[in-house]
Amino acid sequence: MLQGMLVAQLGVDADRVTPDARLVEDLEASELDLVNIWMQVGEVSNLSVPDGIQTTITTVGQMVSFIDASTSGGVSSVTLRDARQEPV
Repeated sequence: MLQGMLVAQLGVDADRVTPDARLVEDLEASELDLVNIWMQVGEVSNLSVPDGIQTTITTVGQMVSFIDASTSGGVSSVTLRDARQEPV
């Protein structure tokens, strides 16, 4: 789920979306990209995403951890699998 969102929104190759990848520096996400990605995460996972989260969460791995903690594992297996680049 998360890997697909990042690839679609940012136009990057899936192999660049790793847990250590920095959203702005490595994946070249703009502020608008980050807002759109977090909106999608909120819609897909039925998660209330706090304002300003895009400035606090800076890596793909941090996104995964936040989503996992906020959803009590509701989307964790899909999110974690995507962030680790395993085939869907």
